[in-house]
Amino acid sequence: MPVALRYLARVWLLVLVFPTLDVRAAAEDVMTLQVDVFLLEFSGYPHLSAEYGERELEELFAEVNAIWAQAGIQWNLASVERVDLREADFEIPTRGFMRPREFRNAVATVIPEDPSAGRWPVYFVRQFPVPGSGVYLVELGTVLYGELNQHGVRRPVVLAHELGHSLGLPHVPQPDNLMYGGRDRNPELTQNLNPRQINRARAQAKIGPWQRARSSRQVD
Repeated sequence: MPVALRYLARVWLLVLVFPTLDVRAAAEDVMTLQVDVFLLEFSGYPHLSAEYGERELEELFAEVNAIWAQAGIQWNLASVERVDLREADFEIPTRGFMRPREFRNAVATVIPEDPSAGRWPVYFVRQFPVPGSGVYLVELGTVLYGELNQHGVRRPVVLAHELGHSLGLPHVPQPDNLMYGGRDRNPELTQNLNPRQINRARAQAKIGPWQRARSSRQVD
């Protein structure tokens, strides 16, 4: 189904499921958020280097936008830049990364702390060397995303989920919700947002990526 039709279908679904929600904001006042993509290249560890090109990125964000259309939010691919990480800047421990947080923190140390105001930075790697394929670096206001999950499958819903964190949305227990935090989430089902989440996301979108004081806590 074309992206535009998916958008209309989601808007009308909101009307039927949440009749008290004023969906005119979603239908008429679409908020376009600017995304800066950084494709990380690891000179010492080429298996981690991002491989996406323009076509793959356009397809990815088309699917992400189909999910976020229900909130009247669209993500515009504003810029794409390749970033070379020298082996001296990033090093994998001899024993490897034992936990997701270790990989997350290692990458966070080589990512600039101050993103452009009012823009959403997303850093790409090919595949996480630990469980997971996406994490929101809340202290940097940055998404770290793996093009493939551990099974070698692309999951646009993971990027949509992490962008939800960037809009201040926490995990929820409902399995059909985009922000469901369970490890058993079904990417085909966990795509919905409720009116409260939509309102919060749109409010945060006017400010910029949600950030808080530097910490090592991950939000995946």
